Amino acid sequence: MREHSRRIEHLQDELRSVRDERLSLLETLSGLHARRAELHFAWGRDEESRRQATLAGRTAAETEVRELRQRLGAAEDLIRSVLAERNEAAAEAEQSAPEQQERPGRSPWYRSRRTP
Repeated sequence: MREHSRRIEHLQDELRSVRDERLSLLETLSGLHARRAELHFAWGRDEESRRQATLAGRTAAETEVRELRQRLGAAEDLIRSVLAERNEAAAEAEQSAPEQQERPGRSPWYRSRRTP
């Protein structure tokens, strides 16, 4: 009977140590779950900040493109107005200038360059 009692005590001690080990492993597992959750939220914050930075960069690029297109449109309008004025001035000059029938290919100022 004594052997049986010792065997029971030994098994109870073993059961206690297994329960303690189980409790220790559950605490470790709980700590790992908490760490995983922290890492997950940190990853989410990093992804959100990257997304916002990308969005801000895209918005800045779109703004720059819009400004450059406006400047290009203004430059094209200026060129058109200068060309229109030049064409108008050339048309007025043709109408007001007397018809000169010089030799083809010669400048109207050809005679002014000749020396007597």
